Amino acid sequence: VGRGLADLDERAAKRIASVRKRGRITSEEQYYLLREWIELLAHDRERKAEVTELLALAEAYEARRAK
Repeated sequence: VGRGLADLDERAAKRIASVRKRGRITSEEQYYLLREWIELLAHDRERKAEVTELLALAEAYEARRAK
C-alpha cells in the first residue's frame, strides 16, 4: 500500500510548481528535486521554457550558496 511512481511524480510536480510560484529555491532538498526534474525534462522540446526557468532558479540558488 505504498505510493506508486505516478503519485511520486505528481507530488514532485506540485512541489516544483510551488517553487516556481515563489520564484526561489529555499532548501537543498528543493534544489536537488529541481535538478532531477530538469534532467527529466531536458529533452522535451515542448517544455523548453520550463527547463530554462528552472535552470535560472537553480543557478540563482547556487550563486547564493557560493557566497
